[in-house]
Amino acid sequence: KRGSRDETINSARDIWQAAKSQATLAKETYKRVQDLYDNGVASLQKRDEAYAAYESTKYNESAAYQKYKMALGGASSESKIAAKAKESAALGQVNEVESYLKDVKATAPIDGEVSNVLLSGGELSPKGFPVVLMIDLKDSWLKISVPEKYLNEFKVGKEFEGYIPALKKSAKFRVKYLSVMGDFATWKATNNSNTYDMKSYEVEAIPLEELENFRVGMSVLVTIKP
Repeated sequence: KRGSRDETINSARDIWQAAKSQATLAKETYKRVQDLYDNGVASLQKRDEAYAAYESTKYNESAAYQKYKMALGGASSESKIAAKAKESAALGQVNEVESYLKDVKATAPIDGEVSNVLLSGGELSPKGFPVVLMIDLKDSWLKISVPEKYLNEFKVGKEFEGYIPALKKSAKFRVKYLSVMGDFATWKATNNSNTYDMKSYEVEAIPLEELENFRVGMSVLVTIKP
């Protein structure tokens, strides 16, 4: 029997609408890439790829619309087979676009706070490029420079106490790292007859308890007994 059933007409219409939406998305993407190209951010190849994708989706939309018109007017069995193949191809493209849309949502790998937003809405992100920077406030540590004459007080694993002015409290820390080589600092010479610059060593220590509101850049006062 010739002619198209309601299901065939509805299917052809849905394919056309999907192709139309994809063409609209490709057009907007091409415009954004063109703007980036005009500003010297995107390469010519990226601009050409976006334009080719836009042209392809535009032709797909036109073809899907013609198939829809054929369905409205009744189609032969051969045309129905061709329309079915076109439907499968269009649905594949829709699934591809939907997979791209899923990439818009990202899950943070840690429970922390955003320290810096690198990209704004509407900007394109290269593959592997970070969108935001996060800080894990629970993974905090203290970094201090210790003159070499006091280095014996800061061996790896040794504990010491420091006062945090911003929190108005003291806390205990444990040394977890001691730099292998020292840097010259502005310490006074220890021997006036044979002067030399005393080196300082970088020491990293972790708090022995969770410090609420302990943030990056806070000062910690450490008293070294003479």
